Amino acid sequence: MNNPRIGIVACASMHEQIKECMASSEFSYKIYPLVPPCTFNLKIDLIRYYIDRSIVENNATILAYGICHPQMTELLNEYNENVVRLKGSNCYEIFLGRKKYTEYLEKSYWMLNKPFFTRFKKDLLAGYEPGTINSKMLFNDINKILYVRFETDQLDMNLVEDFANSLDLEYEIHPTDLTNLRKCLMEAIHSVKFQDNIKVQDIFPKYPDKSEVQTIIENIGEIIYKIDVHSRTFTYISPQIYSILGYSPDEFMDIMNDNILVPIYHEDDRAQILAKRYKYLITCLNESLKEPYDLEYRMRHKNGTFVWVRETLYVNYDAKGTIESFIGKMIDITKRKRAELRLIKSEKKYKKAYNRAEFYNDLISHDLNNILQAILSSTQVNERYIGDPEKLDILKKNFSIIKKNVVQGAKLVKDLNKLSRLEMGDIKLTKVNLCEVLKRSIAFLKQSYPERDINIQVQAFDTKLFIQANELLTDIFDNLLLNAVKHNIKSSIEITIRMSQKEINGINYLKMEFMDNGIGIKDSVKPNIFKRGYRQDKNVEGMGLGLSLVSQIIKSYQGKISIKDRVEREHTQGSNFIIFLKLN
Repeated sequence: MNNPRIGIVACASMHEQIKECMASSEFSYKIYPLVPPCTFNLKIDLIRYYIDRSIVENNATILAYGICHPQMTELLNEYNENVVRLKGSNCYEIFLGRKKYTEYLEKSYWMLNKPFFTRFKKDLLAGYEPGTINSKMLFNDINKILYVRFETDQLDMNLVEDFANSLDLEYEIHPTDLTNLRKCLMEAIHSVKFQDNIKVQDIFPKYPDKSEVQTIIENIGEIIYKIDVHSRTFTYISPQIYSILGYSPDEFMDIMNDNILVPIYHEDDRAQILAKRYKYLITCLNESLKEPYDLEYRMRHKNGTFVWVRETLYVNYDAKGTIESFIGKMIDITKRKRAELRLIKSEKKYKKAYNRAEFYNDLISHDLNNILQAILSSTQVNERYIGDPEKLDILKKNFSIIKKNVVQGAKLVKDLNKLSRLEMGDIKLTKVNLCEVLKRSIAFLKQSYPERDINIQVQAFDTKLFIQANELLTDIFDNLLLNAVKHNIKSSIEITIRMSQKEINGINYLKMEFMDNGIGIKDSVKPNIFKRGYRQDKNVEGMGLGLSLVSQIIKSYQGKISIKDRVEREHTQGSNFIIFLKLN
């Protein structure tokens, strides 16, 4: 047979390596790349379609694909000797050879090569992001990511590091070569049986280069594009891309196909776009879905501004019912979206004002009413017993109650004033010695509860710690320390304040932990504990306004606060309030 031609149906993750190996081969060949089944939930019919296509168009067919698909062995039985598969259970055994592959497998490595950090990165992250079922199954069995790097790979190592960081995994880079893949290919070529291929004209029709339809497409006010389902690349973008986003069609295709790294999506929209698009593509491949995908999001114009677009994606089937491509369109909805956002902003503004009014009303009707009721009750009792020497103890007790509630009422008004000023942004920041403020708050606590056995340990790495704060720093410490005593029924109160330094995104923060041995806070309560006016029990004195004030103050310092159990998963052993404040 003169000049026999070989068709190679290959996993797209092996495409470049197979091409390199076959470059020196005496045989002519054609590669049919298929997306990897370890990432995409493919129907076996899609693999069968490409094997049939290769058999029609070539004199022999080789399958460079692992048995990752559960129906692969059954499919190969249909073809008998007409298709020869490369030896190896998956791509990495074919790349590395059984010995090296087994060694990495025993070390619990998750083996990945270049396409998974570039072309398939979005899909892999969408499918294995932390918290998904896939990630829970996979990450329980692996220690780290291993990048299988070939000599000809041109890849920025930052992509590997970013990928590993996004999944919170360590990684290693192990160089390899094409020795085993080339050996597997040669063995397969020598074992195939060459046959005269069937010449079928127009069995796989092509679209004309120019048509009336294309002329119409290029003159409407929408971006039209086409995605090839097999290579998963953009193959067409209409010229309107320039007037809407400032890119030429070639520039935009390079960006969307990851040939040029440009952050085209708004960072707040990116995860949603990729996840929804990934889900739609997989659903189409598995369920022959005909409903379009529809999403509104922001795209970066070439000049750096953002444009709101509405994207609609349609699946395109051929005459046999096989997915051939995806056809999409984008329209500029910036003007409408801006009007919607202005309306939403106005609604939020008025809702916030309403909620603030309701909150103050609740405080006045509940907290302040309770204070006034306590004063009134104590006054009425004293009026009854005044002048009776035998009731002196009762009179003193009631005067103490009145005094305590007057102080509490004054503090409530003061806290409300501070909260209001914080919301209005009226309180400015200056350089403050944190340790000095903390000392005063500890002294105030012990003076407030002389009858309680309070032991406080401060573990500080420096006695001179300065932060950007103001006089409200005292309120943070006072509230946390007072709550540690008020919500503690033990005879001896233990409070540990531990300080350490932590760098986050290049900024030095002071980490403060306020740990107590009090009654603790249930997990179901923790998400609400910093909400304005929240109480665990409406009938008892709560931490609501105090902790809400603390949270607001810390936010104004560009810090953050969270709550954990002092002893993990044992909330009854006490609480640990954790604060991060920017060091000066």
